[in-house]
Amino acid sequence: MRLVRFLMKLSNESVVVELKNSTVVQGTITGVDMSMNVHMKNIKFTVKGKPPVSMDHLTIRGNNVRYVILPDSIPLDTLLVDDAKRLPKAVGGVQFLSLDGSPVQLGHAAAALRDKRPQQVMLETCAERQVLNSRLTEEEVSPETGEQGRVLSHGDAIAFVHGGLRGSDARALTAVAEEVGSQVYAVDRSYRETQNRVARRLFLHPQELLAFSRYAASALSAGSEDPSRISEQCPAAVIQILGSEREQHMASEITKRIVDGATVFVICTESRLAALKELVAQGAAHGDKADAAASRIWPFLLIMVYAVPAVLRTAAVNGSHAVAQAVHSLSGCREAIMGDEDVALMKITAKKNVAFYMRAAASFLRGTEDKKPVQELRVTALGEAIGIVASVASRCEKESLATIKEIKTDYADVQTNSGTTRGCAQLQVVLQNTSSGAKA
Repeated sequence: MRLVRFLMKLSNESVVVELKNSTVVQGTITGVDMSMNVHMKNIKFTVKGKPPVSMDHLTIRGNNVRYVILPDSIPLDTLLVDDAKRLPKAVGGVQFLSLDGSPVQLGHAAAALRDKRPQQVMLETCAERQVLNSRLTEEEVSPETGEQGRVLSHGDAIAFVHGGLRGSDARALTAVAEEVGSQVYAVDRSYRETQNRVARRLFLHPQELLAFSRYAASALSAGSEDPSRISEQCPAAVIQILGSEREQHMASEITKRIVDGATVFVICTESRLAALKELVAQGAAHGDKADAAASRIWPFLLIMVYAVPAVLRTAAVNGSHAVAQAVHSLSGCREAIMGDEDVALMKITAKKNVAFYMRAAASFLRGTEDKKPVQELRVTALGEAIGIVASVASRCEKESLATIKEIKTDYADVQTNSGTTRGCAQLQVVLQNTSSGAKA
């Protein structure tokens, strides 16, 4: 980490780098990432026995560098200042910008980046989400998509439910930062880690699952992270995971990555702004309080991992788009069994999409020509298909077909094709019929 900071101090300085294969590279350092890859511009490199070659940009892998020759004008005593002694001064010079998800604030942040040209830009996102953001379609990247509003991507759903910058916003800011030569850092905790911690909490306290499911559906439908919605609908323990724990982690990452004398921008959501300012000013003295044991992959995590991409599409602005969720099934063919005239059990697999199962659920709850409506519908699934259960249950409530009466979770033993037994996450949602076709 100290070597990375040392190289960051050389930003915009002209240096000579000799590689292990004896190639000599001359140019200006524009940045260095955490993998020790050195980014340079105005390149002239020379291979022994060949004429020099010029290039606009070049990235050198850190493990290929033999040594770096610094210009005489750089004072070494400044470069070698101890990190602990310089941190409070550096932290005090950080500039914070917040986004509320609107194109206007995104435009202001982009303009500030172009105007100030900071050397370091810290974003409230993680490396995994940055990869997702790089794959966004043109429709998802566009700040507006006509009358139906902005399109939700997988990264957006993560941000709205678990916190962080919207995917298209993070992608746009990253592009502007790279355009002006800034080094970009994703300082948020891994979204999978956050999902895992939430899942573990809900697995151990299933009575909180219904409140969180409704909060998640509300956040996706509204298309934003609303602090008031979180405080009203989300369980207190989950609020701590999504809020204060992430704030401590980000403040710790920011203070570790700051380079003395660098211009630093921290761009975050409005809900995290005040806490981050305070924690960074304190030097994140308390550190990241995240429990290391949370890295264990809890079986119930599947609900969060697979429900988010499924639900987000059903929660599009107009609320009427069907979902195609093409994942492999763990539990065989779809089966619907009538228990009696008032109760039905619908077993879901991932071979069919949410739209298919919504039609099936509607036929149970509204009735058909030859079958009357059921009063209670139990929707159940194993493994990857549990995300579809969450989607169907949320849509049934949204379309006033039923209310969620009960949620049951289990970690069942299932027989695989090879004859071995393995544990598999299981989810059952009990829906109480509220449709106009239900009997009194």
